[in-house]
Amino acid sequence: MKKISLALLAWLAVATPAFAANIDIPALPAAASVGGTDLNECSQAGTSRKCTAAQIAAYVYGLASGDLTANGTGGHTLATVNGNVGSFGSTTQCTSITVNGKGLITAASQAACAPPFSAVTGRSTLAQAPQGIANSIWINPTGSTADMQNLAVPACANDGTHALVYVNGSGLVCATITGTGTVTSIATSCGVVGGTITTTGTIRGATSDSTISGTSYSIVDGDCGLIKRSTNAALTTITVGSPAGFTNPSNWFTTIKSDGAAGVSIAVSGVTIDGSASPITVATGRSLDLYSDGTNYHTLPGNGGGGSGTVTTTGTPASGNLARFSGASSITNGNISGDCATSNTLAVTCPGLTPPNYKATYWYLAFPPAPMTTGQTFTAGQIYCRLFQFPRLVTFTNVGLSMTTGVAAGNIQIAFYTNDASTNLPGALIQSTASISTATNGNKSGALGGAVQFGPGGSSAGRDVWGCVNSDNATHIANAYSSNFSLVGSLMGAPTQAGIVQSGGSGGLDNISCNGANCNTGSSTYGTWQSSLVGSTWTYNNLQSRFPALMFQATSSP
Repeated sequence: MKKISLALLAWLAVATPAFAANIDIPALPAAASVGGTDLNECSQAGTSRKCTAAQIAAYVYGLASGDLTANGTGGHTLATVNGNVGSFGSTTQCTSITVNGKGLITAASQAACAPPFSAVTGRSTLAQAPQGIANSIWINPTGSTADMQNLAVPACANDGTHALVYVNGSGLVCATITGTGTVTSIATSCGVVGGTITTTGTIRGATSDSTISGTSYSIVDGDCGLIKRSTNAALTTITVGSPAGFTNPSNWFTTIKSDGAAGVSIAVSGVTIDGSASPITVATGRSLDLYSDGTNYHTLPGNGGGGSGTVTTTGTPASGNLARFSGASSITNGNISGDCATSNTLAVTCPGLTPPNYKATYWYLAFPPAPMTTGQTFTAGQIYCRLFQFPRLVTFTNVGLSMTTGVAAGNIQIAFYTNDASTNLPGALIQSTASISTATNGNKSGALGGAVQFGPGGSSAGRDVWGCVNSDNATHIANAYSSNFSLVGSLMGAPTQAGIVQSGGSGGLDNISCNGANCNTGSSTYGTWQSSLVGSTWTYNNLQSRFPALMFQATSSP
């Protein structure tokens, strides 16, 4: 339609107007091109008038109607016949269109493609197939991954009568199974009986006794699955060789039972049992499962009777008792007697030179003892230590000493340190007292910061403990151990002979001391105790009866 209008317009634009008489049109010069303002002759109501090509074209365009319209400048418009515009169709969306008699599309839409599978030649893969379809099943009739189908499950599949659902040209169909089948061959091996079954039969596990009455026997293939029971009163030797020739070497097994008085010895020939070539003894009344891995053997010990003989006990066991053999087949319970005894945790306690037991509230001198004498003055702010032993377990809080020369406003403190076993010198701080006044002569006491338990298995420290003192003045004097009797030198030791016994004199080791930074790079200021004295530089003091005779008041002793 648009092409016809344009052709007509072009013809009219160049059409020869009515000219006056005697105009020789062919003699006129040719026009270069026709413009909108070029003049033409137009007749209106019998009168000749001039008109332009643009006026003529506007008239022609105004005549267009129907499915195609035009404006005065030649713009054409097709009538709207379909309000649903856009793109339609894809690999999964199918398009539906309506076309009128003029060839115009008057309607268009799309929907998911759902053709019947019988009409689809190229089937989708399972990954492409729709999911979540209720009461349906995916099938693959050809075995191709591109031939997956989804069919509705018929109601007859759940009616309890039909045992088979199969596919035919109509989809899934229910059927019943009738008739009987045939068993070709089911064979059995050792430990299982009932085969070979070719029609019907029953297969079951079974074990059978096979008695060995002699004193020697060699295992054979036929012993698989049997209980080989030895009954000879003498020791019976059963030999096992390579299972390579057995019917089922990797599944071969047997049980060996010892019912003879002397038991059974299992020997090997060219193989191992549990990785060893040594014989295995099966005691009387016991059994052993022996199985092959195809090359060698392994065991699974059985239970059986009481083995070779019985063991009996005498007496009534009590908490903490120890057991001892009182004969080849009997056990007697009891405790260690004599100087040592057992506790209910089987710990052995042997008394030393201390009393048989510490009595609560009683005061005792710390061990080892020594003759006492009037001591010497202290260096204020210096730590003096001496090694003590507690051979028996004891708990206490109160400690004390005795002053022979008191000083007004004088004070002393007592502390206990562990023994560093690697150096046999003071280790970590255990407990200490507050200041004990030494303003007057006589016995003085003070409480540790908490109860301590010393001795074998003690909760605070073991047998070896260091007692230490520090004084706030250099005037008061305590009742001290005599350095002329230096038993402590036997416990503490010294790096030189002169540290133990005065060279050319009669004095022995009394204590060790540290001062200032020598006390574990810290200080020895009165009133403060280093948490550890490990690493201190010590002075070994002999010929100085200075260290106080320490006392403690027992709280309890197991």
